[in-house]
Amino acid sequence: MKLKKDITSKINFVLDNFVPPILRDCRAFMSPLMKLAFGKKAEIYMNFKDRLPYLTKEEIKQVYVSTADTIKRESDLTAKGLDYILNFLKVNKKSFNRICDISCGRGFLTQKIAELGFETYGMDIYIGENLTGGKNLKYVEADICNIPVSDNFFDCVICSKTLEHVLDLEIAIKELRRVCKKALIIVVPSQRPYRYTFDLHCNFFPYPSSLQQVMKNPQAQCFNISGGGGGILQRPIFRGI
Repeated sequence: MKLKKDITSKINFVLDNFVPPILRDCRAFMSPLMKLAFGKKAEIYMNFKDRLPYLTKEEIKQVYVSTADTIKRESDLTAKGLDYILNFLKVNKKSFNRICDISCGRGFLTQKIAELGFETYGMDIYIGENLTGGKNLKYVEADICNIPVSDNFFDCVICSKTLEHVLDLEIAIKELRRVCKKALIIVVPSQRPYRYTFDLHCNFFPYPSSLQQVMKNPQAQCFNISGGGGGILQRPIFRGI
């Protein structure tokens, strides 16, 4: 399946807000939609939330690796989300040197950042063979709960569409703050926690306050972008999503 995030965000918005919860949590209703979206791998998505409490970190990683080819779009960011991040970095170019795109996926955003001239790191629990790095760009296989760099190593850390996948949320947030010197940008989907969803998410942030509750930073800004994602910035001297 290859649909732009702007399109899937609109589909998810309709499903989340206009389909009654009794249907969203009904296997008989959701199963045909899942099979249409994911084919033979639909059962992985259908059973993920029920299996999640009993899976090890390695087993969860294998689930993500085995489903990596089901959604083939370049990025999980909407066009507005991507533009906002890149514009934010351009405006603060004199303040930033080293940038990290944590959980970089296929490296779409990572390469865009490197093209702006920053020293750029793309990190993920699984780095595909096609991600070989290049000028100003380095890929590192790493767990967000154990980022292999020293304190304040990055001027800016971008954590886009990641926290919804993390089991150890508190540890992950602590690590993000540890390695970030100046600005931390977090993007999460605005999504309701139904039993059957078109993703492999562990955490859900239906409202800006849902993200604020886990970040616990009253000075950070948090707002919604294009109906499909929210964000929070950890350093009040910068403005971000």
